[in-house]
Amino acid sequence: MNKILATLLVAFLFFGCASKSNKTENMQAENTIQKKADEFVPFKLTTDLSVLTEKEKQMLPLLFEAAQLMDDIFWMEAYGNKEELLEKTGMMLRRNLLRLTTGLGKG
Repeated sequence: MNKILATLLVAFLFFGCASKSNKTENMQAENTIQKKADEFVPFKLTTDLSVLTEKEKQMLPLLFEAAQLMDDIFWMEAYGNKEELLEKTGMMLRRNLLRLTTGLGKG
C-alpha cells in the first residue's frame, strides 16, 4: 500500500512540475512573440499615380486583383484555409503578428 502511495506522490510531483514548466515556456513564448510584434509598425503605402498613362491606371485594379488571387493560392498551397489558421491561433497577439507579417486581413 505504501509503495502505491509513494508512486502516486512521485507521479503527482512529476506532472505538477511539468505543468509549471509548460506555463513558464508559454509565458516565454508569448514574450518572444510580443517582442517580434513590436518590431512592426503599420503604415500607409502611397505613390504618385500622375506618372502613369491612362491605360496603366486602368490596369492597376486588375493587377491588385491578380495579386490577391496569387496570395490566396499561396496560402491554400502553404497552409490551407488562411481564415482557419487565424481562428486556430487563439491569442490576439499571435493573430496580430500573423496579420502584420503576412498581410492577412487587409483585403
